[in-house]
Amino acid sequence: TDSVTRVVIPVGVAYDSDIVLVEELLYRAVEDTPLVLGVPAPSVYFLTFGDSSLEFELRFHINSIDDRLPTLHLVNKKINQLFKENHVEISYPQIDVHMKDA
Repeated sequence: TDSVTRVVIPVGVAYDSDIVLVEELLYRAVEDTPLVLGVPAPSVYFLTFGDSSLEFELRFHINSIDDRLPTLHLVNKKINQLFKENHVEISYPQIDVHMKDA
């Protein structure tokens, strides 16, 4: 049977991020990662303008479901490293509160 499995990693970045750089860094995060298959090729999508972030999705394939967690671990560490090195901020929900005079 074919055990090739697709892995999807959602990534939200700050609104002032360079989206071309974000896309490049996400591809770089998987290019030298063991267990990530070259065919089918990894893909990156800019999905939407979220409430607090620009939302991307990184998709790649692995040979076995057993490789899922170790590969997620490696890829997430690499994304974190590349974003820090390139000053890309991973976004988090924010709320602005405006106080009116009483």
